Amino acid sequence: MLKGWDGTLACIPGLIMSVPFGVLADKIGRKAVLFMSLIGIGLGLVWVQVICYFDTFFDIRWIWSANLFTLIGGGSAVTRTMYYTIIADVVAEEQSCTHRATVFFQIVAASLIATLAGVPLAWWLIKVSSLRVPMMAAVLFLFLGALLVLVLPETLHLREHSSISSPDPDQARGEVMEDEASSTDDEGALTFSKKKWSMLLENLEESRFVFMNPKLLALSATFLVQSLHGIMNQFLLQLASKRLGWTLADASFLIPLASITNFVQLVLFLPAIYAILSRLHLQTAVKDLMVSRGSALLTALGALGLAVSPARGLFVISTIIFSLGMGLYPAIRSLLTDLVDPTQVSRLYGVLAVMDTIGGMISSPLVAGAFSSGLKRGGLWSGGGFLVAAAAYAAAGLLTLSVSVKKDESTIHEDVNRVIDNEL
Repeated sequence: MLKGWDGTLACIPGLIMSVPFGVLADKIGRKAVLFMSLIGIGLGLVWVQVICYFDTFFDIRWIWSANLFTLIGGGSAVTRTMYYTIIADVVAEEQSCTHRATVFFQIVAASLIATLAGVPLAWWLIKVSSLRVPMMAAVLFLFLGALLVLVLPETLHLREHSSISSPDPDQARGEVMEDEASSTDDEGALTFSKKKWSMLLENLEESRFVFMNPKLLALSATFLVQSLHGIMNQFLLQLASKRLGWTLADASFLIPLASITNFVQLVLFLPAIYAILSRLHLQTAVKDLMVSRGSALLTALGALGLAVSPARGLFVISTIIFSLGMGLYPAIRSLLTDLVDPTQVSRLYGVLAVMDTIGGMISSPLVAGAFSSGLKRGGLWSGGGFLVAAAAYAAAGLLTLSVSVKKDESTIHEDVNRVIDNEL
């Protein structure tokens, strides 16, 4: 109950702040926003440790208040958004056809390495010392990471340069306004006049371009089920124990099996698939769309297999198939990046973070309720949570099928800007 409410409350700052900080990142740069988000998360962790240390003075429920610190920077949702935005900035325009999706896959693979290494390391530190040692180490590394952000070069100008080549006069006119607005940044990036705040609010309204374009809206809506993969892993061991008669210790091999499958797929299989598709001279958007559709199909089939598998062998195979869909969201993110103006990427990623947060808040209790109800009924109903997941991923796959990319289409940001200009 304590953890459940904490998870729900942790979603609120990201839900509220993702889009505003995405707009802010397009104004003052990615570094400042990423630094603020890491500092906010770090302060929240420090506050949790203070509460745990003075447990005789504080009620344990005070840890919920730690989520207030993530209003500084927007929390982990904004942190992830800035990571992807910086990567999208850095990947050269002429290399994006081959490398952007692969780099996104590598980011996810790196997070898997951190998880695989961090869990046993934390276990070892607890065993040789105490629980507080890994907690303090986590805070130390987080603040160290925040300091390292300060020495990174700003990448906002890379996006601005890449957008100069656009022949759209409306876009060029917008860039002139951007240059005029940014001319005072040298006087203090974080100091805003009334005019700058007015421009910030105007650009915040411009984030609606995602909802005004059917392609962007359909693809962005798939992020409502992005967090579902991690949620289902929490129920995997319980389902294996209940249905197959395994102990939790016996079933625990499924987690590293899934992680290894994810890693191999992200590092080897998916880049190889992109290389093969490149030889067919397919465009970036077409390749991303094909991979996202295939990944959605694998994830839906894997979840369905886990829901109904009566035998151990089939259950293990279904776990592997479910894990092979890990490339779904990096591919869709790469596709969306290709479909918008370079100067709108941070705002787009902010909307994706909001979608992900809303989806997590809805899917977590929904899946938990279906799983609990299924366990009470027994039999194949014990996989009710995975049936819900299969339906959700099937819906995401249908959304990707509703999107088509023309053979001569590389971006649609001209259409997006035209719609925005007409509305304004």
